[in-house]
Amino acid sequence: MSGLRRKRTASREKTAESKRRRPQEGFVLLTVLIIVMLSSMVAVSLLYSTRAEATAQAATLQGQQAWAAMWSGVWRAAALAQASVATEEWREAADALRHQEIVDDGAERWFFTVWSEADGEGEEVRFGLSDEASRLNVRTAPAEWLAALSPESEGDPTGPGAFGEEEPPSGGTSLFPGAVPESDSSGEAAGDMGPAAGEETTNVPPAGVLREGTVPAWLAGQGYGPELLAGEDANENLRLDPNEDDGGERWPPDDQDGRLDAGWQRLLTDASYEPNVDAGGRPRVNLNDPDAVAGARDLPRETVRYLEALQRAGRRLNHVAELLEAEMDLPDSRGGSRRLRSGIGAEQLPDLLDRYTATDQPVLRGLIN
Repeated sequence: MSGLRRKRTASREKTAESKRRRPQEGFVLLTVLIIVMLSSMVAVSLLYSTRAEATAQAATLQGQQAWAAMWSGVWRAAALAQASVATEEWREAADALRHQEIVDDGAERWFFTVWSEADGEGEEVRFGLSDEASRLNVRTAPAEWLAALSPESEGDPTGPGAFGEEEPPSGGTSLFPGAVPESDSSGEAAGDMGPAAGEETTNVPPAGVLREGTVPAWLAGQGYGPELLAGEDANENLRLDPNEDDGGERWPPDDQDGRLDAGWQRLLTDASYEPNVDAGGRPRVNLNDPDAVAGARDLPRETVRYLEALQRAGRRLNHVAELLEAEMDLPDSRGGSRRLRSGIGAEQLPDLLDRYTATDQPVLRGLIN
C-alpha cells in the first residue's frame, strides 16, 4: 500500500508541476508569435521601401532623360537658327527637328521634335522655328498699333458673338476677369483660371498667375480673356485636337472647319529682342554720334554730309531706315540752307541696317521683322 501511495503522490506532483508550466509555455508561444509578426512587418516595410526607391529612381531617371531630350531639341534649334539666318532654313527643317533620336539603350528610345504652327492648309504642323520678332511686342509697340487689334478684325470664333446672344460660360473664358489684374507684393496677379465647376476640362491649362508685362496680362488690361490668345488651341500645342474641332461640344468653342485657329498668340509677344551687333558680332556704329560718323570710311560722302547737316540742325535719327531716299533742306557749314539727299537707296539699305544703328543700347527690344 505504501508503494501505491508513493506512486499516486508522485503522479499528483507531476500533474501539479505540469499545470504550473502551462501558462509559462503559453506566454513563450505568444512572445514568439509577436516577434514573428513584428519581423514580418519590418520585412514588408523594407520590401515596400525598396520597391518605392526603385520606382522613384526609375521615375527620376525617366524625368532626367526627358529633360535632357528637351534640351537637346532646344540646343539643336538654337544651332540651326544661328547657322541659317541668311537662308531661313530654320523655318522648314524637318530633317533636323522631326523625330530626332538621341538615346537608344536597348530598352527605351528617346526622341525630340520641334514644331511650329503650320503656314499652309493641309499641314498639321511645321517642323521649324517661328520668328518672335514678326509679332507685335506688347511692351514696346505703339499704343495705336495695339489698339488697332480687335476680335472682330480677326474673325475669331471665340471672340464676341461666338456664343450667340449669351455670355460665355461662367469661368470658361475668364482667365482674366475684369480689367487690369490686381498685383500682389511679388508683382504677380492672380487669375481665375480654368472652366466652371462641372464643366469638361479637356486640354484646359491649369491654374496660374499673370506676370506683369506679359501678353496675357496685357489682354487682361484690355478686358479680353484668354480665348483671344489661344483661339481654338486650348492647350496651346499648335495642333488641332479632337475637342478643338467638334463644333463647341467640348471646350473650347470652335467652328469645326478642320483648321486650327491659334488666336492672337501668333500676333503678339513680350519677348522679341536682338543684340545691337552686326552679322559678324561687332557692335553697330551709332549714326547719331558725330565722332563715329566722321570716322566712318565706308559711308558714302553724300551720306556723311547729310548726317553732319542733321547734327547741325539738332536732329536725330530714330532709325537707320529713315535714311532711305531721304531728302530735306538742312543748314550747311556756311550758315546757309541747302537741299541735301541721304544717298541711300534700296540697294544700300540692307548693308546699312546691318552695320549701323541709331542708339547705343546693347539690346534692341520690340523690333518687327
